[in-house]
Amino acid sequence: MLNAVKSRLSLNSEPKLEGAKVQRRPTSYDTPNSQSTRRSYQEYFICLISILVIIAALINQGPYESISPYSDVLVRPLAPPSRFAQLSRGRMHYVVYLPTEIQRKTQKQCERPIVLVHGISVGIHLWEETAPYLSSKVNCPVIVFDLYGRGLSDAVFPNDDQLFSGQIAEFLNVIQHELKDHYTPSSLTTPFDIDLVGVSLGGVVASKFASTFPKSVHSLVLICPAGLKSKVPFTAHIAKLPLLGEILIPLVGFQSMKGHVKDGYIDLNHSANQVEFIFEYLQYQIANHPGFLDSVLSTLRYFPIHDATDTFSRLNEQFSDLDKKTLILWGDKDITTPISNAEDLMVLLKDSASLKVLENCAHADMLATESCFTPLTSLILNHFDLESKQIQRHCIQSHLKM
Repeated sequence: MLNAVKSRLSLNSEPKLEGAKVQRRPTSYDTPNSQSTRRSYQEYFICLISILVIIAALINQGPYESISPYSDVLVRPLAPPSRFAQLSRGRMHYVVYLPTEIQRKTQKQCERPIVLVHGISVGIHLWEETAPYLSSKVNCPVIVFDLYGRGLSDAVFPNDDQLFSGQIAEFLNVIQHELKDHYTPSSLTTPFDIDLVGVSLGGVVASKFASTFPKSVHSLVLICPAGLKSKVPFTAHIAKLPLLGEILIPLVGFQSMKGHVKDGYIDLNHSANQVEFIFEYLQYQIANHPGFLDSVLSTLRYFPIHDATDTFSRLNEQFSDLDKKTLILWGDKDITTPISNAEDLMVLLKDSASLKVLENCAHADMLATESCFTPLTSLILNHFDLESKQIQRHCIQSHLKM
């Protein structure tokens, strides 16, 4: 029985041929058609990846045409009326606080307008308290505006510092004739000469403008500026990735910005009304401006929020040559743009800057909390050398009548 099984197995087994190659039975994978199919799949895969890369690159750049908000109505009206300027890249929204008739009669006419630059998301409403206050103290136009993609300004891409600096330059050239009756130009050779204030991301924008057009900026104030190392939220890292950012930001963008806003206050209960309004304003921008979230995303990808050292170094070079000074104001409780960054910035700006640290002030407190706001505005006016130039004629006249 055993011999029969062995005999049967030996008949079914293939013969072993020494010195000869054993021919393997061809499979379906080795046929010419199957090899061609595999190459086709590889080509299709490479083509698909290439298309996705191109789409991601185009999405990263943003639309080529500007995107306008649905409505030209502010979420909360400001005292001066909204104005719009048509620039080469898109339409921008701005407001001008002009001196009152009493100010024109009692105060010396100033030589320059004051321009205020907001941060990454809040827009023109950030200056609701600051702009009218400064305007009430000096006989100067005070100009606030929405950066591209914020508030009621068109969205333009990509959102880098050059875009925003160019926006300011073109805007000032457009409106200088509109404002000529409200200030006395200090130089006939300079088309515009301004006192400039930038906060947070706006501090980098203001620095970029001042380093590019140093002769056009008489004085510069940076309030807790971005552009240096700081904690980057995980969602911001993810948002920078192609395609994922476009999916993520509509889902978590508002919640992420809410957390960013809350970090700006020491006492949320004391600032509850202000915080709630900012939340309302962010929701309004998301609903009213189809380019708002795309602009925030583009800023995260292209703006030097955490690395503007080249801009600050160039600012120091330009201002040192012209013997101009930059005033830096920082809150000692700031965790959004940490107070530890102030020392790094002073190293970059060297002798062309001075630093003032305000006690018990966080990032947003600087413009919203009275204990921070009062010394801040006083320091700004002193730096612009405006308080000392006010001429109170009515006081002189009253003294003569006595």
